[in-house]
Amino acid sequence: MIRTLAVLLILALPCIAHARDGGATYPKLAAYTSRLNEMLPAQRADLARYDLLVHLWTIRPEMLSEMRRYNPRLRVMHQIQPQYAQRVESENPWWLADTLWSPARKAQWYAYRNDWYLKQTNGQRIDAGGDDFILNWTPYCPRGRYGASKGLRLAQWYPQMLAEICLSGRPWPAMDWDRTDGLRMNGVVFEILADCLGSYGHLKQLANADPNRDGRPEGVWSSCSVGGSTQPLSNLMRMENAVFWSYLRSLFPQEAVLLVNENSDHIGPVWRTYLSGMKLENWDPNDWRRWWYGLDGRGYLWAERRMGRSAGLPDRLKGWDVSILRLAWDVNRTEADNAKRLRFALGTALLGDGFFYLSPGDDRMALWREELGIDLGIPTGDCRAVAIGADTLWSRAFSKGRVVVNTGTRTRAAVGPMDARFTIW
Repeated sequence: MIRTLAVLLILALPCIAHARDGGATYPKLAAYTSRLNEMLPAQRADLARYDLLVHLWTIRPEMLSEMRRYNPRLRVMHQIQPQYAQRVESENPWWLADTLWSPARKAQWYAYRNDWYLKQTNGQRIDAGGDDFILNWTPYCPRGRYGASKGLRLAQWYPQMLAEICLSGRPWPAMDWDRTDGLRMNGVVFEILADCLGSYGHLKQLANADPNRDGRPEGVWSSCSVGGSTQPLSNLMRMENAVFWSYLRSLFPQEAVLLVNENSDHIGPVWRTYLSGMKLENWDPNDWRRWWYGLDGRGYLWAERRMGRSAGLPDRLKGWDVSILRLAWDVNRTEADNAKRLRFALGTALLGDGFFYLSPGDDRMALWREELGIDLGIPTGDCRAVAIGADTLWSRAFSKGRVVVNTGTRTRAAVGPMDARFTIW
C-alpha cells in the first residue's frame, strides 16, 4: 500500500536528535556541534544517529571513541578557519593540551606565539567578533619563531600542521572518507577560506588593514562582488592562497575529502573547485535557481559538476556526494513558513546525494525535527525534471519512496509552490 507522508510539525526546540531509525539510508543527515565534550552520554548517543558530524574546535579522542561505539558508521570531520583565530586568554590556557589533536587549537596557539594577526594602521588587531581575530594571510605575514613554524609564514605552516594531525597517525589514524574505524577522522571543512574578505563584514577595520605594518593601509573596503575582489588586501590574499594551495596539494592525497564554504567566484579562492565539495551555508529557498545551478559560482548541482576536479577522483569522493546543504531554522518566521522551508530544502537535498543539515542558527548544537526521521531507502535513479508551463517539478525515486519538489510559483501535481512532497511505500 502506498501512503503519502503527512508532514506534521511540533514546537521547534534546539535539541539533539532523538528519533531516527538506525537503518535509514536517505536522507543523509549532517550535524554541527561545538558542545560534544560538554554533553551527557545520552545526548552524545542521540547525536551519533546522524550520518556526518562536523565538530567545531575540539573533539577529544575519548569522545570520538565513544561516538563510534554508538554508531560505527559515523563520519566525523574537523571544521577549521585558517584565516581566523580566537583570542588567547593567558600564557597557559586551559585548552593547551588540545593542541595535540585539534588543528583549530594548534593554529590559535601558534598565531598567538608568532603574532600572526592582521593589524590595522594603528597597530590594533582586526576583531571579527565572537573573540575571533583575522590573521595575516598575505606574503607580508611575519615568519614564525615558535616551534615547528620557525622560518615559515602562516599559510606555509598551516598545511604542514594539518597534515601532521590528520595524516601522520598521531594522534588520529590517517584521515580516510571510506573508513570509520576507531579514532579515524574522515575529512576537513574549511569554514572560511577566501581571497576576498570584503563580503564578511568588518569593512571599517579591513579598509585600514596594514599587512606589512608600515603604517599605510592596504585593505579592502568594498563587498567582493562590487570591487572588493580586486582591492589591495584581496590581491595579497590571493597570492598567499596560491602558496597555501601549493603546500596543501603536495601534502594531502587527492582522495582526501576537503570542503570549502559557499564561496562565490568573487570571494574565491580561484582554485577552490579542486577541493572535494562545498558547504552551502546560506541556502535560500527564495532563490532556488541560483543555489541549484551556481549562477555565481556556488550551488548544489554546480558542486556536483564542478567540485573535485582532480583527474580520476571517484564520484563518491567529490561533488554533492560529500557536500552539505544547510538550512537555518528562523525563529522570526511562523511555524508553517519554517515547515515549508524545511520540506523544500530537504527535498532539494534528496534530489542529489549530499548531506542535509538543519541548523538552529548558531551551529553549536544540532536541531532535530520529525521530518528528518523519514526513511526513503536508497536511490533507484537520478533526479528528473519535468516542465509544466513556466514551472518545473523535480522528482527522484528511492527503494522505499519518492520525493517531488516544486520550484515554481504555482501548485503543480498537488505540490505547493516552493515546496516538496515525500511519498513512502
